[in-house]
Amino acid sequence: MKKIKTIYLFINNYLKNKYVSNGLYLVGFFAFYIFYLNPKVDFKEPTEKGIQFEQISLNEAIQKSRSENKPLFIDVYATWCGPCKRMKKFTFTDKKLGAYYNEYFINISLDGETMEGRRFHNNYPFSVFPTVFIISPNGEILLKEEGFSFAFSLLNKAKNL
Repeated sequence: MKKIKTIYLFINNYLKNKYVSNGLYLVGFFAFYIFYLNPKVDFKEPTEKGIQFEQISLNEAIQKSRSENKPLFIDVYATWCGPCKRMKKFTFTDKKLGAYYNEYFINISLDGETMEGRRFHNNYPFSVFPTVFIISPNGEILLKEEGFSFAFSLLNKAKNL
């Protein structure tokens, strides 16, 4: 019993040291940042559930949108962007969102820092990553959402168009 009390007092005194306790907070924050705020994702990898992004160019997507008379859903991201990674990993993998978007939209994902992304920016300006657009087959912006969005929010906004 005396050993347990000694260990308890040692740990208690150790944690009272502000440098140690601050260090533990920093370790916790970095773990939170690495595993949730900035998850590792591959933007070109298709998802098993959720929104199925087609691996076609912007011009091909526009033509397909016109031929099928479906609006175009465009996710504009940057590979270094934490909120973009969270949307790819947590928002776009939602089953209900995927079922709706896969049925009613042509879905593409576009790296905003490539030449194709810059050309898109000239026609449809945006100021932050991520930005999602829903564009009618005739090119009119139906929805522009800048910043991180939850699945339920994107689903409700798409249903109300």
